[in-house]
Amino acid sequence: MPNIHTLVFDIETAAFPFESYSETDRDYLLKYADDDDDKDLAIKRLNLYAMTAQVVSIGLLDVERGKGKVFYQPQTASVEGRKPLLSEAEAASVTFEEMTEGEILTRFWDAAKNYSQFVSFNGNKFDVPFLNLRSALLRIRPSKNILGKFRTSEPHTDLLSELTYHGATRKFNLEFYCNRFGVTNPKDPSIHGEHINQMFTEGRTLDIAESCWRDCLATSELYAVWKTYLKF
Repeated sequence: MPNIHTLVFDIETAAFPFESYSETDRDYLLKYADDDDDKDLAIKRLNLYAMTAQVVSIGLLDVERGKGKVFYQPQTASVEGRKPLLSEAEAASVTFEEMTEGEILTRFWDAAKNYSQFVSFNGNKFDVPFLNLRSALLRIRPSKNILGKFRTSEPHTDLLSELTYHGATRKFNLEFYCNRFGVTNPKDPSIHGEHINQMFTEGRTLDIAESCWRDCLATSELYAVWKTYLKF
């Protein structure tokens, strides 16, 4: 990507199989689960933590160019008869590339070198810590510190932080903000965060990647609203 300054990014993550952990680690991960429902919920939430999950997809959208890329782990499910999630217009502005998680992270940090401003939705508390920790676990050094500073939108504008005035007001999910601000709704009705683990297990990573790109598009539109009407 050329040296243009604003990059919207979004990640999708999936938990490692619970059975892959040692008995000691499994006991530790379920330490505070009192019953079977608590255990199921704890296992479902393992995709939220870099120690127990991996990056399946990263979407990158160059705001000034309106173009982007999505790096994602290889699709293993058959694509025969698959219905794309993206419209022709959405698909025209992005290219998709399959690669390993290590390659995804390396490509992300290589791209990040070319930007001075980053935009996300909840990136300060989720995306960036997750990316940093997964990179360290795979012995990949981040190319720059993009974690936003407290109460500032530089060099990273976390829209969730900005729209809640840094926790002063209630937070909502991206879909709700988009609906209220009249921004294109990013979510396919059949895909939500709790579905990603199952989709990854089924090898449907292209669906995950396309959903990731739609989140990038919505985040970019929401960023334009915030920058025009709320940034001072």
